[in-house]
Amino acid sequence: MMAAPSCHTGPHLSRPAPPKYENVIVLPQTNQLIALLTICRDKTTSRADFIFYANRIIRLLVEEGNNPAPAFFWWETLI
Repeated sequence: MMAAPSCHTGPHLSRPAPPKYENVIVLPQTNQLIALLTICRDKTTSRADFIFYANRIIRLLVEEGNNPAPAFFWWETLI
């Protein structure tokens, strides 16, 4: 496994510019996300590793997209 580039680690993570549209959500640039993106962009990454790490990035996107959704509990339909 490769490590994230040293220029992006530490407390100096750059903040992305605010989105132009209200419905755009920008993922926070955490060390984990930077490492995942670095591995996916590496030409020497195997196909299996690329799929594994791309799926982790997709899970982060889906989780962030579902955060504003209201919680629904199955027992609320029983009342």
